[in-house]
Amino acid sequence: MNLHVRSLWSAFNIDPMHTVLELATALICDRVQICVGEATRRWVAATGRPAEEFEDACRAFATSARITVNFHPDRLDNRGRTVAQGLRHDGRYVSQWVTGVSSGSRSAIRGGERERFERDLFGDVYAYADSHTIEFPIYGALDNERDPFGGSPRFGSSYLVLRPGTHRRVTLCMGDSHAGPADVGTFDSPALVVAGLAEQPRRRERSPARELDGYIEAQIHGGVDLSTDVEMVVFDPSFLGTSIEDELVAAGFEYGFAVACHEGSVLDPVTIDDEFRGSLVRPLALKIARADGLIDVRCLGTYAATLGPAALPTPDGDTPDSPLQLVKYLWHTLVAYGHPWHPSERESPVDT
Repeated sequence: MNLHVRSLWSAFNIDPMHTVLELATALICDRVQICVGEATRRWVAATGRPAEEFEDACRAFATSARITVNFHPDRLDNRGRTVAQGLRHDGRYVSQWVTGVSSGSRSAIRGGERERFERDLFGDVYAYADSHTIEFPIYGALDNERDPFGGSPRFGSSYLVLRPGTHRRVTLCMGDSHAGPADVGTFDSPALVVAGLAEQPRRRERSPARELDGYIEAQIHGGVDLSTDVEMVVFDPSFLGTSIEDELVAAGFEYGFAVACHEGSVLDPVTIDDEFRGSLVRPLALKIARADGLIDVRCLGTYAATLGPAALPTPDGDTPDSPLQLVKYLWHTLVAYGHPWHPSERESPVDT
């Protein structure tokens, strides 16, 4: 936030963080309200149900879904800490504007892609904000199917499950914000999102889902406090018995959330199709594979750690052939085509 605006807010005893989140959610609500009629017509066409039931569908949507935030707990941030260490130390899940870490576009600098995406969604709400004093949006997903890998597994092997109390400061959009989605909403004004969800094709019948796309992105405003906003952290079983598990369990004990494992993913590198994420992915997988020849997410993190702490973001994010981008592509391949790592550990609680 620029000095002039901060001074005015201070003079009138206005909390800038509260003001920013109120402005962001109000802006999205206003966009929805002018399109409710259109949303109703779309929903009726997609479902074949009468328009009178649309309000009921919106209410059901607002009360049934959970929000998750996927992340890689072993990635090094720009302070040289793993994300798991940062969670325990900070007591908060912090945006890439501060950490330099992202499993999406690492472009959170002025003039970068991330700023453009956020301006498209929220206008000038964050345009003059200082990311060290105003918490920028945290990105998660609507997990209405209770996917064991979280609502948007393409962004990380582990995930936070947020408490329902955070919903009042969450905005939503169909698909990823980088694509300039038209269907946006909040839990109080979900009409466009409900219509868009009705128009989505059914997900593949796989268990677990292992879906990379088709998610509803959630932007959490006002930050994510581990002690008040997080219900559970679910992590990949390849981290069992490691310092990552230790940090997550310790954080759960300190901040009062549950810790669990899902069933994980392993993959034989020789089965990787070059058409999926390019010809450079399989050689990397073969290079970093475990002693038994398979890869898991811990292999990816161990390799990523050799690259050092997160480098400075760039306006357009990491290039397609950069080491970090190749690690990202390999993770996409692992989660999409992998097989259970440890079926007995699926969402089994870890004693905290």
